[in-house]
Amino acid sequence: VLCLFFVSCFLFSSKNAISFEIQQKKIKNAEFKEPIYRHNIQDNIFRDQFVLELFADEDNFPFSSNEQGSVFYKVFKQLFDKEHIGIKLNYFTKGYENGFKKFETGENDIDGIFATYFEDSKYSKNKFIYPSFAENKIHIITSVGKSINAPTKNDLKTYKGVYAKDDFIPNFVLKDLSKLGVVEKNNYSEAFETLLTGEADYMVASFYKSQIFLYKQGLRNYVKYSVDAVWKVPLFFKLNPKKASIFRLNELKKYIKSAEYKQIRDEALSEVLRIYEENTKVTLFSKKDF
Repeated sequence: VLCLFFVSCFLFSSKNAISFEIQQKKIKNAEFKEPIYRHNIQDNIFRDQFVLELFADEDNFPFSSNEQGSVFYKVFKQLFDKEHIGIKLNYFTKGYENGFKKFETGENDIDGIFATYFEDSKYSKNKFIYPSFAENKIHIITSVGKSINAPTKNDLKTYKGVYAKDDFIPNFVLKDLSKLGVVEKNNYSEAFETLLTGEADYMVASFYKSQIFLYKQGLRNYVKYSVDAVWKVPLFFKLNPKKASIFRLNELKKYIKSAEYKQIRDEALSEVLRIYEENTKVTLFSKKDF
């Protein structure tokens, strides 16, 4: 009887082993379909964080700056707290333009670029993430005592205009400026000097970046800005194909579309100008201030 019991056990074990091996082969050969397992943070179920490590221009404050950081700090914090999506900004050691070109041609292995314009490269497989998360508003600036009558952009042709080479103006705006006869100056200092000494009738400049420069120089009260932006230039995330295909980017897109995001973003941009205004120095205008 004991012998029969062991024989039965052996047969049963062998049968199970064969069955298990068959099942393993079936599983191995079957196509695995990834189940969707996602939960909102409100569900109190742990979900690991998703981090985008992006490279940014080291000298494009308030959007990004190696020295000053980014005005989007509060936005990044809320995005991480609510959605567990982290944004980490790094800066290229050999300059933004050089690093960006290598990213477009696939020479460097990074997640993507932060705050770039929609200027596509035919050689690039990288993807813009829609919608845009902010705008660089480009205004017309005149000295306080100067008025120009230009209801349309074409009317600016009758006036002398300048812009700064170190401003962050996209190619399609530069083409417009070329048609209008707007003259390039090497930097903000040279461009504002030309404007405030009367050699130019107006200046074209980025709204936030130019005001920060003027507050630092104590010259903000010497100029006035057009009521509305003449050019509104969207700023995007641009990601490599692998990162751009990740499903959780839908959460990022949804957040960017929300009224809550826009409120925090606009408040942060207003706050940075207010801080610079409160800390501005009073300058009696003369050429030596440039």
